This record gives sequence, C-alpha cells and structure tokens, in this order.
Amino acid sequence: MTSIQMVAGASSAVIVTGMVGNEQADVKYAEMVVQARQALQARGIESDQIETLGGTSNKTADRETILKTIASLSAGLTETDEFWLILLGHSGLGRRDVPEFQIRGPRLSAVDLAEVLDAIRAKQVIFIGTARSGAYIPYLAHGNRDVLTATTEAGELNVPRFPEFFITALAEAPSDSLHQLAATAAQRLRSYLESVSLAQGEHARLYDAVRGEILAAPFGLEEAADLAAAASETESATPVPVSPQDIEIPLEFKEALFARVEADDASLALIESAQSKRNPDGFHALVLQRTVELTVNADHSSQERIRSRVYLIKPSSFDEWGNYRFAVNPPAVDTEVEGARIILPDGVSYVLNTEVFKANSFGTSTLFFPQALPGSVVELSYTISRKADYSLPEFYIEYPLQESIPVLQASLELKLPLKTTFHFYLKNLEGEAIESETEFSNVYNWSFEDIPAYEPLPYDPPARELMAWVGVSSLESWQAFSEWYLRISAGAFSGGPQVEAKAAEIMANYGSRMERLRAAYEFVNALRYVAIEFGIGGFRPRTPEQTITNRYGDCKDKANLLIALLKEMGIEAQFVLINRMSSTDPEFPGWQFNHAIAYVPAVEEQTEDLWLDSTDTTTPFGFVAPGNVGRQALVFDCSPSRFMEVTAGRSEQSAETYAWDLYQREDGIWAGELKVTWAGLPGYYARRRFMGASPQQLSYQASALLADDFSVKPLQALHVNDPSDFSRPMTLHAEFEAEADVESLPTFGDAWSRYFTAPERNRDLMLNDNQRVVFQQSVRLHYRAGEAPQWIGEDYRRELPGHLWSITYVREDENIWRRDAVYDVQVPRVMPSEYRIVRRELRQWIQRLRNAPLNQNLNTQ
Repeated sequence: MTSIQMVAGASSAVIVTGMVGNEQADVKYAEMVVQARQALQARGIESDQIETLGGTSNKTADRETILKTIASLSAGLTETDEFWLILLGHSGLGRRDVPEFQIRGPRLSAVDLAEVLDAIRAKQVIFIGTARSGAYIPYLAHGNRDVLTATTEAGELNVPRFPEFFITALAEAPSDSLHQLAATAAQRLRSYLESVSLAQGEHARLYDAVRGEILAAPFGLEEAADLAAAASETESATPVPVSPQDIEIPLEFKEALFARVEADDASLALIESAQSKRNPDGFHALVLQRTVELTVNADHSSQERIRSRVYLIKPSSFDEWGNYRFAVNPPAVDTEVEGARIILPDGVSYVLNTEVFKANSFGTSTLFFPQALPGSVVELSYTISRKADYSLPEFYIEYPLQESIPVLQASLELKLPLKTTFHFYLKNLEGEAIESETEFSNVYNWSFEDIPAYEPLPYDPPARELMAWVGVSSLESWQAFSEWYLRISAGAFSGGPQVEAKAAEIMANYGSRMERLRAAYEFVNALRYVAIEFGIGGFRPRTPEQTITNRYGDCKDKANLLIALLKEMGIEAQFVLINRMSSTDPEFPGWQFNHAIAYVPAVEEQTEDLWLDSTDTTTPFGFVAPGNVGRQALVFDCSPSRFMEVTAGRSEQSAETYAWDLYQREDGIWAGELKVTWAGLPGYYARRRFMGASPQQLSYQASALLADDFSVKPLQALHVNDPSDFSRPMTLHAEFEAEADVESLPTFGDAWSRYFTAPERNRDLMLNDNQRVVFQQSVRLHYRAGEAPQWIGEDYRRELPGHLWSITYVREDENIWRRDAVYDVQVPRVMPSEYRIVRRELRQWIQRLRNAPLNQNLNTQ
C-alpha cells in the first residue's frame, strides 16, 4: 500500500458530476464538488489543474468531454505526479454487464475509463462515488492506480452515503493517504448508520495497486484501532495518522495463491502441441479448445460452465488472455472458479489454489496470471450461475461463440427444459446439432472447428449481424412478447391534466399538423434525459403525466410523453421498441431492444413516415437519429404489433456542401471565403462538434476543415451558427487568404477515402449510418479582369448502381469560372462484391479534383 504525500503543482484532477435526478441531489453534489476541489488544492494541486464537469458547473459532462478532459489534464504528468479522478452520481450496467456512469448522451463505460487512464504515467487515485461502483474495479485495476468505490460489486443498488463521508474526510485531512481517508469515511458511515438504526447496505472497496488486492474496510489499517476510535467520536474529529510500520502486507498470500508444479510428460506434450498449431495471420494468441455447457432451467435460472485452453503467443495477449474478469453481481449472478493453471514454455505449471482465491477475493472474481510468458498455455474452468430475472416473465439470453482470436476447436452443449416453449437460434455459424434427451432436458450438442476471430472493422454493420452467437428464448412468438409488454405497461400510456394543457397550448399557437408535430417534438426533446431504471422500471415507461411533472425521463418515458401529446392533438402516433446502434432479428422473439422512439404514419399533409427519437437533444425534428435507420423496429398500435424498417425521409436528406469563392488579387494571391452547410447526419455530428466550443476551438476546427482541402493563412473572419438553433441548417462561414504557393483548386473528398482505405473488404461497408448522403463542392474562381482562361477542365461523370460522381465546369461570365463536384451516395450500404469498383471510382474522382491547377496558362481550348 502506498502512503500518498502532498503533491507537486504538476499534478491534476478531474471531478465529474453525472445525472443525479432532482434538485435536492443537485445541491448536495454541488457542495461535495466545492469541498473536494478545495481539499485537492490544499493537497497541493494547482487550481487551474483541477477541472469540474457537470452538475452546477458550466461545463457539460458528456462522454467525449470527460475523456478529452482526462487526457488533456494528464498529458504532461510523470511518474512522480498524482492524478485524481472523482465520479459522483449514478451507475448502471450496460451490454454484457459492463458498468457505466450515467451522463447526458452516451454513457461512460468502465472500458472507456480504462482506455484513457491506462495512458497516464502518473500515480492515479480514482474514487467512484456511485451505487454499483464496485463493478468498476476489475476493469480499472492497474499497477499504478488505487481505486476506491463506494459499494461492492454491482449488486448494491441504493444511492450510497459513503461519498459524503469520504469528501468530508478529504477536506479535513487532505494530506492523508487514500487508505486512511477511506478508513475514516467507512468508520463514520458505520457509526452514522448505527445511530439511526439502519442496516448497512453499502460496503466500500479499495483496490490497492501495490498489493494487487481488493481491500474491505479498514483497508489494510487493521492495527490502527486508535483511528477507528477517533473517527467514531464526531465527524469533525481529525483521524490519527498511521505510519507505514502499522501497515502489514501479507506477502505469503501471493505465494499461496499458486502452487508450483514441475514439468512432466503431459505438460511438455501440451506445450509442444500448442507450438505446432498453425497461425498464418499472426494472432497474438489462439484458443486451442473451448467447451461451453449452457443449461437453462424451468424456473428461468441458468448456468454456464466454460472450460478453455488458450495459447499465449505474444506479450500483447497477456492483458486479455492472461487476466480474467468474471461475471459477478451477487446474488443475481455468481461465478465459481473451479480450476485454473498456467503452463510455462518449459513445462512448469502454476496451479491456482481455488480455496485461497475464493477466500481472498472479497466477493469479486478477478484472476491474474503474473507468471505469464510468451509460449505459455492457460487452462481455465469456471461456472457462471444466474438467478431468474423476475422483472421479465420470459427467458432470453445471447451467448457469443466467437472471440477476438481464432478458436481452433469448440463444443457447445445446450440443455433446455422438457415440454416448454424454450427454443434456440444459431446465428452466423453453420452446424448441425446432435439431439438427445434426459429426464429433465432436451439436449443439443454441436462441435466446431476453426471458428475465425471476430475482427470488427470501421463502418461495419451492427456486430449482431456479423458475429457468431447462440440465443435461447422462452417466448413462443413476437405476439406473445407484445401481449406481455402491453400488459406490464397497462395504464402507462394515458395522459393527464398537464399533458392536456400542453397539447392545448401547442394547438393554440400552431395551426398546421407539421407545425404542431415540430412543437411537440422540440418540447419533449428539450427535457433532460435521466435513466433511473430499477426492476420493472427498466421496461415499463413512466406515465406522460409523471414525465412532464418531473421534467426529465429516459427514452421510453420521453417517447411516451411525445405520443400522448400528439394523440391529444388528434395526430396518430405509436410506441416503438428498437435496438439502437445494433439490430433486432425478427426471426427470433426475445428482448432484443435497448431504446424507444415514436412512429407517426404518413398522411396527406405529412407525405412521409416520421420516426421521432426525442432522447438525443442534438437531433432536429424530421431527422432520424444515428443508429436507428435500417433497423427493424417493433411498432405497437391498436392492431397486433408489427415489425417495420426505420427509413430516413427525403425532407431531411443528409448533405455536406462546401461553397468556395476565390478572388485573384492584383499581386496574384488568392483570397476568398468558404461556406460549409451540413444537413441530416453530417449536421447532427457538426452540431455535436461545435456545441459549446470556445472561439479558439471554433477557429481551430474551421482551420482543420480548410487545411484538408486548401492551404491558407490564419483566418480573417469566422462565423458558426448556433448549434442549438434547429430552425436552419448548421453552417460555417470563413474568410481567408491563401498561401502564396497554392497551385491547385481546393480538393474534395479526401476525407471520404478513409472509408475505402483497404483494397478489399469481406463484409458490408455502412456509410453515413445507412442513410443516403450527398457530398457537393462548388468552387467559383474570380479572375482578374481579362485574365480568365478559355478552358480550365474537362467535365467528368461516372455512375454505378447506388453511386454517382461528377465534375462540371461552368463559365459564368468572362471573368468567373465555376467547378461543381458531386458524390451522391444513393445506396449507403456497399456489399463486398461492389467494394473494389466503388473504391476505384471514388479514388479516380478524387484524383481528378487533386490535379486541377488553380492558375491556368492555356488561353485557348
């Protein structure tokens, strides 16, 4: 354990307040942030090196901002410095039970945090003051990082009180070590709960980077009885300092965790067999063998038994295949490690003592093999037990069959209860099951060889469409699913007095259908997105009246309110479930959804169907938010629910338009202006990019746009319209002077060539989130009087199914030439068979644009 001293001014800190839910919580968290900031300054961190995001600060706490701020403030730190990160608010579990910090927009996952923190050289102190926060430790555990969490694992769901006690302890004794501060806070929390006769439902955990262990209170300070006594007297008491001599590190624990076994014929043969395996693509590891036994019980509980043998070829494989973080969320999910060993290249084995591992894991299941060497083989056997989720009356699970490395040999055994509606679905993997039967189960067995690695590429379709997986569901049909969903949501779709009043207000202020649609959408879209989902609340929407009263809601709450407002105005609208950024397979009924939106069918006055996603405040009315287009959506209405494909309307077609005006001065230098207009999806991302940007940031981004196409001096003027003004497209207007050595017209399209970097592709390429898009550039050349050339270029047009490229030269008058370039992506999903020819034509179009000289010497055609 480390004792942290007062730090140098080069150190830094980031304090983030996420979604908190109500005004009272806002006030409490704001006070904690002020206290923490002052304490870190007293600790020795300069004020300008402490950044606060979210809450009552004026800086948005979204995923991109948080990650950029952490990276920026820590960029210059060295091993002698200290970096603090404090997260306050709520946490939840995302896909595959990865913990996520609740913020506006995309959530901040433990994986996101690990990636940005791993790049920091300084000693790190991480405090996650949320419920479920113990689940972050397996992802954040690192040799130069102490991680303190307010709770253990993901099973402690209530908002913890520990953060208040910890921040107070930090304010009182800013120079104390993290262990001392945590012990003081834990003791005070315990004393408080005893004083008010409350059971303790939260248990802080501390990952000690030196020990490589997860500690419970008093966090390695067992001998410091005077600290606990002092802390229990009053909250303002100063904790008694603890010297390093009082801290015992049980080194024998590490030695007892693994037993060394000398090489024998069996271990040497296994190593020799692993070395003989072909690896033509040079993967850093291979799964030699993997056996999965998946058992589903009639009470909807399940068990997964996994046995694997992995060959570690390169050191880069150690983080993923020499470290194991098991699914743990007691009592709902529990993992038991039945056996594990690593066989080194010389045949020597280190065998895990499972009893010691279990006794010292403090409820977590994170296993590291510190002995790993290139050429080692890791063998592992463990069982994951899952209790029934009674918030869902039916059973549904998806189990991945591919890994990030090849699986040379695999077997899958699936046991489903007899005489039930359970059925399975094998996706993206060919194989015939051998069927048998036991007293209680139908049994299906598959054997697979040479399962390729799943290697995601940029601009891929959703992973569920490409990856091999097996799904199990007890749902007989989508109709049965719909009946269940409507049953649990009974009463949730009805309006109320405030909904009626708001609808009446909109009708009084707006006369046409489209105006009322826009007004209702923009009202709901402006409400805060807050996801606080417990039990059935993860599926049943709040009533429209609750949402309009709270002035916040999650996706299903906001969609439900929007639909209620529209229906009050006589506009038909329907509730929709969708798997945003992923996909839904209509052939396999089950809970495959993560998002809710609204559907408004077309009528005479409204010529196109509208898919309204009121969750993301960056999405303007009429435009389909990213991750929805092309997905199969389950639409609920008076008739049985049905699947429909989400389509992008023509009224908000994606487009990116560059309009250059270049004027030739008397000295021959070109000057001019550029106007960029973004609509549809490019407009969505432009608004996100420019929202809240400072003047210097705007200038930098505008210069970057010009630098890709044209070499200019510092901008003379710049204007970007308000990203929050959805009444007009997103635009940027810049005035500039070109460099003296500029010889070619502004290029165009280089940025899009990144989509086609590889010479070929073995899966679909998805452009512009599966939405049609038009890229167009207009360059007007204003020559000095009498100096305009007679000819500046040859027209060009090339068309393939779904793609059109063109270059057109127009002489507007005796001094002005205009070049128009267009790339119209009519079918944004490029199949592998089409990829090479589309790539070739795009590159030829770009090359023609690059080779267009600015100053022509030819005066005759």
